[in-house]
Amino acid sequence: MIAFKESYDTALEFHGHKCPAMPMGLRAGLAAMRALCVERSRERNCLSRPKQAEDMPQGALLTA
Repeated sequence: MIAFKESYDTALEFHGHKCPAMPMGLRAGLAAMRALCVERSRERNCLSRPKQAEDMPQGALLTA
């Protein structure tokens, strides 16, 4: 499985700036991958599109 430190720089470059939400999202994503027993897609064919709810300024909801 992918470790946090191995993914941090790539995730930071993709996100575009440093903020508290990026490492939290990265940790949540890695935990989900462990729970689902899946590995990172090398073809980048599996993406999530989080959407921040208007009434939940610190929360993110996944939408299809």
